[in-house]
Amino acid sequence: MPASETERRQGAAVFSLLALAVAGAALAFLTIWTTEALAPVTEKHAVIAHEGDGDEAFTEESDGPYDFEVHALTEDGDTIPLGEGGELLKPLALGDPVIVTLSNATGRPLGARGPGGEVSLHHHAGMIILVTLATVALLLTTRYHRRLRRATHAILTPLPPKLAPWITPAAVTATALATTTALLTPDTPDHEPHTMDGMGIYASADHFPDTSPSR
Repeated sequence: MPASETERRQGAAVFSLLALAVAGAALAFLTIWTTEALAPVTEKHAVIAHEGDGDEAFTEESDGPYDFEVHALTEDGDTIPLGEGGELLKPLALGDPVIVTLSNATGRPLGARGPGGEVSLHHHAGMIILVTLATVALLLTTRYHRRLRRATHAILTPLPPKLAPWITPAAVTATALATTTALLTPDTPDHEPHTMDGMGIYASADHFPDTSPSR
């Protein structure tokens, strides 16, 4: 077989494996998104905080920069990551009291509402675009899965015959598990996020040891 033909088949095989991996990621994403859309929810009272030095006032009048993470500090001490400050989270100003909606199935925040308005983290425009793209990718992979599996044989032939058929399911499963883990692992801040009153520093042992109450 000419070298050019071999390279073409190997290129097609790599593309096929990547397509199957994307399908696995799309399947995991759509499963989690659909589950959150159907599962019951819980509402928690919280206060908007930022992970930063507290100088980036995030108000309705500010236009940026949005290079800090926004969190919700609940009344029972939980820290809920809401995402990076930006246009989507602009209605949630620093120090605002809010009600955060959490999915009972995944524990992830689905939205928040406060004095500045309501924010949806689950079905905003950007998320709908991602859902559409993931659906298209999954449908195309399902439609051409036999052709994709045949194309992978170009790089699977050195493998034992009994092992080769498991490579393509493994690609889908591995990316699905990796995507699920990434989506369901909370983004825990390195330190207590700052609120508007600036009193968060007194929770540090540098100011009060563990034996002293923070008042």
